[in-house]
Amino acid sequence: MTTVNRCLDAAKACNVDETCQKLRTEYVSACITPGGKAAAATATCNRARCSKALRKFFDRVPPDFTHELLFCPCTAAACAERRRQTIVPGCSYEDRDKPSCLAQLRVCKADYVCSTASLIPLNRSESQTMLL
Repeated sequence: MTTVNRCLDAAKACNVDETCQKLRTEYVSACITPGGKAAAATATCNRARCSKALRKFFDRVPPDFTHELLFCPCTAAACAERRRQTIVPGCSYEDRDKPSCLAQLRVCKADYVCSTASLIPLNRSESQTMLL
């Protein structure tokens, strides 16, 4: 009994089509490192570049190819991870470094709307903060 891997078949079909192959290679090189890890974990991640390459791929490649890549069924963990990286590579949404709470507080203090509407006690007594 031969098992059919529709995800592999979809990838092969994309590689045969010149436009699909070119644009897929573009977003893979922008979003995923050679080791297969999301580029967000390394210094090579450029989120804007990755997102632009993904948009270009999904805008310009016919749905026959993109839908097969996005919705192919797979049960193996490696297959599922490859499919997830096709849909949402980590670089497209993750920051390399997560901001600390203090960094977020500084950003909020610098933003008028955030600093005036927040419950963060910024030079207020505890009783005044409770009234907000």
